[in-house]
Amino acid sequence: RALALAKHAARLSGDDPLALTMLGAAHTIVRELPMAVIQLERALHLDPNSALAWNRSGWLNSYLGRSELAIEHFQKAMALSPLDPMNFNCHFGIGGACFVMGRYEDALTAIDRGLADRPQALWIYRQKIPALWHLGRHAEARAAVRELLTAYPDLTVTGVREVMVYEDEVL
Repeated sequence: RALALAKHAARLSGDDPLALTMLGAAHTIVRELPMAVIQLERALHLDPNSALAWNRSGWLNSYLGRSELAIEHFQKAMALSPLDPMNFNCHFGIGGACFVMGRYEDALTAIDRGLADRPQALWIYRQKIPALWHLGRHAEARAAVRELLTAYPDLTVTGVREVMVYEDEVL
């Protein structure tokens, strides 16, 4: 539904960078990554100062396994809008990119930075828990699982895999 609405908004607005950014985000979520690349590149071409477009491009590049580029895009988003209320999401994205590269301590640092800004965003525990586990911090990982399940009692491993856009190897 979100993809259909984003397509409709993009048709109505023509080359509006915000509409293209949201269309790129929607394509990302439904795993139409080649189309997401096209939309986000177009949005950034039209508005290279869009922190939101750089943020969404960071996530897309992380999902595509381009972790270093993803981190650069998240950093660019935060530099363009240092007080942006969405910067917590950039920190989470940096954490995800670091996780993909096997830099688990860096992943935790970035995730915890984002959680400092948005402590109620417990959904990021889907990435924090495996980072803790890889670092051998099993008791902390188990405690984080309990906290995540308190917030999302119906959550399953299958459900997490379905909403995460990373490649199977990462999942």
